[in-house]
Parts: sequence; structure tokens; C-alpha cells
Amino acid sequence: MEMRERIMDAAEARLRAVGYAAMSFRDVAADVGVKSASVHYHFPTKEDLAESVVERYAARQFAALNAAVAGEPSPARRARAMVDLHLGAFAAGRRICLCAMLSAESVGLPERVKQAVSVFFDACLLFLQECFEALGPERAAIRAAGVLAALQGGLLLAAAARDEAHLERAAAAAMALAVGATI
Repeated sequence: MEMRERIMDAAEARLRAVGYAAMSFRDVAADVGVKSASVHYHFPTKEDLAESVVERYAARQFAALNAAVAGEPSPARRARAMVDLHLGAFAAGRRICLCAMLSAESVGLPERVKQAVSVFFDACLLFLQECFEALGPERAAIRAAGVLAALQGGLLLAAAARDEAHLERAAAAAMALAVGATI
């Protein structure tokens, strides 16, 4: 694995664990086993590093999502792929969404990092709105926001309570919204 990827892996772990404000180049360098100068060589500023990590995270999430829905015409099954992505991420390490972690400190984030987080959530909403396009634009937007809010909230609650059952219930609520059932 090349050094740039190793640095981003360490930075992502730090961002998930302590957030943007508490992450330092010194800690990331120690995690990788290099000097801080090596981190600065690849990422001149903390903002550059965080922005790159968010963009890579988004690209990976959407690559997995697009692979899961390739050729799938059913809107409910397409929405289910978003639900499964969230369930799988949590199961793989009790992790909340990187962008949810960063959005919790959005007031103090540099503008480019805020923008990268916003782009990720906008893409999630667009994906879900396309699942519900038959409802019309306004209802599709409302349903997409409900599904994403249920999933992101479920991740936060499950992580805080250390109980995956909270996420499973939120996923069930998200799917009920996705198929238009009443909860």
C-alpha cells in the first residue's frame, strides 16, 4: 500500500475516533510510523488531508452502492442497498458514518471539508430521491430525507448505546419509509 493511502487510512481512523479538531498530523504520523514531515509532504494542510479522506470515503461508499444496485430496477431494492450499506458499515466495526462524525463538528470545520461532507450527503439524498421519483419531486425529497435521517440517526444511537438493535430498528423504519408503509 502506498504511503498516501496509509496516511489517509490512519487519518480516517483518527477522524472517526476523535473528530477533526482533535486530529493532529503528529498523531497520524505516529499511527503510520513516519515523521510529521512525511504527512505534510503528501497533504500540506490538515484541511487537505481531511478533504481527501472525505472524498475517498464518498467514492468508496458510492462504488459499493452502485455495485449493489447495478441492473436493479426495483426502487425498494435500490433503497434497501443504502440501508444494507449502513448496516454493513456498523457491523464491520461499530462505526458511524465518517461524514456524520464530521458534520457534528461542522461549525468548526474548514470550508472545503464542510463542502466535501455536504457533497456526500447531497449524493446520498439524490440516490434515494431517484429511488422514489415516481412520487414526484417534493414527496421523493421528503421520503429520501426521512430514510437517510433514520439511517444516520440509527448509526449514532447504536454507536452511543453500543447496541446494534437500535440501528436494526432504524433500518426497519427506513425501509418502511422506502416502501411507503406506515410505521
